[in-house]
Amino acid sequence: MIAITNTKKSTINSVDYWVYLCVLGLLLLYQYIILKEFAFKYADSDQSIQWYGLDNYSKGNFKEPRFYGQAYNTMMEAFFAVPLYQLGIAAYKALPIISSLLALFPYVIFSLMVFLKKSPPLGILILCIPLLLPTEYAMMASMPRGLITGIFVSSFGFIAFFYPKSGYWFLLSGLLAVIGYSVNANSVLVAIPYLLFLFLSNYRDKNFYALSATGMVIGCVVHLVVNHFYAMHPFYDFHKAELAYSLKILINSFGKLNLYFNLVSPVFWCAGSLTLVLFLILSILLLKRKDYKGSILIASIPLLLILTFGITKVHDGTDSIFFSCSRMYLSLPLLVAVALFFYSKTLNSKIVYALVLVSMFYFTYHVSTIEKTIQKNVDQKKNHVIAVSEVQKILSDCRYLTAISKKHKAQLLLISSHKNQDFYNFGCAACDEEFPNTLRPAYERRTWRLLEDEKKIYLTILIIDSERDLAAEFDFIKRADNSGYLFILANNKSYTMNLLRDLKIHCRVYK
Repeated sequence: MIAITNTKKSTINSVDYWVYLCVLGLLLLYQYIILKEFAFKYADSDQSIQWYGLDNYSKGNFKEPRFYGQAYNTMMEAFFAVPLYQLGIAAYKALPIISSLLALFPYVIFSLMVFLKKSPPLGILILCIPLLLPTEYAMMASMPRGLITGIFVSSFGFIAFFYPKSGYWFLLSGLLAVIGYSVNANSVLVAIPYLLFLFLSNYRDKNFYALSATGMVIGCVVHLVVNHFYAMHPFYDFHKAELAYSLKILINSFGKLNLYFNLVSPVFWCAGSLTLVLFLILSILLLKRKDYKGSILIASIPLLLILTFGITKVHDGTDSIFFSCSRMYLSLPLLVAVALFFYSKTLNSKIVYALVLVSMFYFTYHVSTIEKTIQKNVDQKKNHVIAVSEVQKILSDCRYLTAISKKHKAQLLLISSHKNQDFYNFGCAACDEEFPNTLRPAYERRTWRLLEDEKKIYLTILIIDSERDLAAEFDFIKRADNSGYLFILANNKSYTMNLLRDLKIHCRVYK
């Protein structure tokens, strides 16, 4: 039998409680430092879309169900951040706070359940895992990009480990697996272990199949309803995800496993692929104990991870934490927690207390090297794919653009090209109530904005173009300042789309 089917409360002494609370406090302090030194100071252009979404949500404007401009991912962080935003906390702070809490939640809830129902030392050990990860993991987890939300949703299914015969959790496990997938597909790595566990524990029980299938069907209905919006409004699905599977790519991946696993592997920061070996070792040890179900489950984890390397989307990352290859495997540390959860017979308090001391050493290392780690990861020489900037620099730019717009009484900021175009298009509108309407015709995620402005005439327009000298090309356009990329068009009498054609500014198809 699998050891965890016994959910009888373990004996807990007062020292265990204090050690658990100490680790939890250390973990919260560590995440606060990450927020203060990194997440509140640096952002990428995708995060600015969430700033804008948060501003929309706070006003009751729900323009589309997923991440603006695409039929996958969500802006769940923006939804949960609304109360903080309405309390006056800036979007660039409220969102990373929520993202960090969503990332920590699975470790806290899982470790607490283990602590109370199975083994206090094991619960403490699981809570230590985030401290044993590279600093880059905490940095990625603090980014409000939808990277952690699916994992957060699916992680509720871990509670099923403690109620393997519960019909209630048969139903919920199927529902959470599908909803988590709908929120972000990287949650599949979290869901499959608890679904497999329930199957191995109940494969002879007809209720398991009926109830888990019912949960999945309900989840599929929710998923299809959400996606129906994009079926009915196909031009809202502009930033498409190209998915394909290739055995050749899978095979070629074996030579670079560390690229994907280093930033998400506890302890093995420079040899993340060793985590796969750890799973296999634990599986073999359980097999020797004749815990066949536990052995099968843990052995399935590295197999599942390897199979994902055939998915082409997995390989579009770089060595930048803002577009990391590891972003698809942020659930790996949770899978380590699951593996330890099964192999826990020989754990005792003294061993775990020693590991807590090791975690404290890692905490000290994180804090003492955080500035160096941040500077290395925000270096503009890295291939970030998306724009990365200091938040205060963006806020300063936004204030300047507001001032220029007021000076010329511009009603529209038209963005033709600039390295910070998404920051200006989305972020500035969320940071300044007086900011004019914005439009980025070539890559505008907000289809509704293109439709709104199609037949609208803006008398005065501020244009950003860092690649063309519009004042030299058109005698009716003047320079707005000495920057070389800000231009002003006054006394405009053309509809926006007609004006774009006249100015030879590309506009994407939107209807």
